[in-house]
Amino acid sequence: MLKILLFLLIIIYAAYPKTTYPIEDRQAWFEFQFEYDFTKKLSLEISEELRYYKNYSRLSQALTDLGLEYDFTDFFKAGLFYRYRINPDENEYRNEIYTNLSFKLPLGLFVLTDRTRIHIKFRHNESTINNLRNMLTLQYELDKNIKPYISAELFYRFFYEKGDRLTQGRYYIGSKFKLEKQHQIDIFFMREQEYNTNKAIHSNVLGLGYKFTI
Repeated sequence: MLKILLFLLIIIYAAYPKTTYPIEDRQAWFEFQFEYDFTKKLSLEISEELRYYKNYSRLSQALTDLGLEYDFTDFFKAGLFYRYRINPDENEYRNEIYTNLSFKLPLGLFVLTDRTRIHIKFRHNESTINNLRNMLTLQYELDKNIKPYISAELFYRFFYEKGDRLTQGRYYIGSKFKLEKQHQIDIFFMREQEYNTNKAIHSNVLGLGYKFTI
């Protein structure tokens, strides 16, 4: 009887679908951003973003951001932001804060931008996730209304001693379209790679963003 039971368990285990990594996924991200300029240097930014995954079929995250950004010079600006993140599938809610430090270097018809972000995610009954994120963007000034670009962003986890700290990379190609002075659309394709994990999920992401400025 025991042999028959073990045999049945082996058959069931063999037939049960197993997850193999890395997993490939397709996602879609949508963002609405509002910007209010108090002065030529100080602005308020509010955004709402929805991210769908599992081949666009399920909502994975809803992000609400609120913060201030200040232009110190034509080449350097800094910002401080609060983010509220909802992960519906995991029934998880997070409070997060992050800072942006951005440097801009004009190169003829191109603009090279380097943005460094310190991003801290607070979790219930667990230690915080602390990311240092650096994004390098090369944008081509095709004309004043159309600006194609490529970007690369790497995630480095600091105050982390459980393994390699490089965790993620995002690689973009897209374009920004300025419809009027107040309206801008951002369309992009992004490849997301996870590093230094045995359960990596790599994703192809289609993104659409709209920005309204007053």
